[in-house]
Amino acid sequence: NPDKMRFRQHLPTEMAHYASDCWDMEIHLTVGWTECVGHADRDCYDLKQHSNKTGILMQASARLPEPILIDRLSCEANKKKIGPLFKATQKQVIIKLESLEGDELQTFKNEIEQNGQANIPNTDINIPKECVSFKTEKKTVNEVKFTPSVIEPSFGIGRVLLAVLEHSFSQRENDEARCVMSFKPAVAPIKVGIYRLVNNVEFDPIVENIRSMLSYRNIVCKVDSSSGTVGRRYARADELGIPFGITIDFQTLLDEAVTVRERDSMAQIRVPIHKIADLIEDLVTNGKSNRILQRNTINNEVFDWNTLSKLFPQVTTNQNDEEDNNNNNNCNNNSVTTVEQTPRASFTR
Repeated sequence: NPDKMRFRQHLPTEMAHYASDCWDMEIHLTVGWTECVGHADRDCYDLKQHSNKTGILMQASARLPEPILIDRLSCEANKKKIGPLFKATQKQVIIKLESLEGDELQTFKNEIEQNGQANIPNTDINIPKECVSFKTEKKTVNEVKFTPSVIEPSFGIGRVLLAVLEHSFSQRENDEARCVMSFKPAVAPIKVGIYRLVNNVEFDPIVENIRSMLSYRNIVCKVDSSSGTVGRRYARADELGIPFGITIDFQTLLDEAVTVRERDSMAQIRVPIHKIADLIEDLVTNGKSNRILQRNTINNEVFDWNTLSKLFPQVTTNQNDEEDNNNNNNCNNNSVTTVEQTPRASFTR
């Protein structure tokens, strides 16, 4: 739920020693605002520490499209003065001095001219004025060298999953016993449930055909062949977070169409079998596959259930088929079939 998410910037007293900036992505849970993702701007800290310890420059370079002529300030180390002063570490000191450039070098130059001495940037090495000299020269530059910065994201996957589960959980209005996990179709582990209105062998080839079409599109589906009314099977699917259900009934044998149900609204539409895989793929991908409308999407249009369901006949029932009013959970081939009349046609329930 985007309304329960926020980014919070760390105070200077909260940040780690290596970070120049840090932001947390927090999600509101029942226990309050909880950090789920941390983003730390480590700047050049890590590579500079490696460079300081090893004396090896950790830099990258970017080639310029065309050479440019610049005034370049450079630092020259006075090796005769540095040798006796730093002895065993003189080589590392000379490398650090001669690798200074840009703003760091200008700051170092200004400080050493003002105070007669200065520390090499990002170190505690103090350099007297007589150990260095500076000069500005014209130079043709073909590439720019720089020390890369690092952004460190850190995810608490357990907290993220907890947030998904908590934000998805709800209960049906006026029926607290009916729980729903309202996973987005892209997140739901199972995308589609396939149901027979009754366990009739005539439905088996249709069920297998639909299952194969969906599996071919890499859409995870589950065939529910358990006993009980279809309303009870819908309720079980809602608890599992399955966003769509496909029901095969006796009318399917006549018109080769099935009923598609959407979990959150419980709305139902009648869809020809040959279009069912295209519809489900569009619903799962928010219309990105664009198989039903067959047109170019503009302005990041999203074709969800509210959009795509309008392309097919709506299914209405005289009774709420989500309620389990039938005490007999097992139906057989001799069961009485009720035919419902609609402006479109007649079909069985």
